[in-house]
Amino acid sequence: MGILRKWELEKDQRHRCIEIIQSHAEQSDSPIGALVARDMIDEIMNVVGPLMHDKGIEAAKKLIIERMHDIEVDLDLLNQA
Repeated sequence: MGILRKWELEKDQRHRCIEIIQSHAEQSDSPIGALVARDMIDEIMNVVGPLMHDKGIEAAKKLIIERMHDIEVDLDLLNQA
């Protein structure tokens, strides 16, 4: 069975997220409020979301392939010929 792993951002996505945060901080002379934080999260999710989706699909595909192999082995063991 697969192991849950910490998702890591690609270098360019991580850099883009840092740029977004720095841009918001530079534009604001006050502490970041809820509205600004929500906007930051929305922007970050637009960058990170597709990556996380693709990694999830890759993990699911790998797990299904592993399970199919296990089923094939079990069926071969049941073969009486």
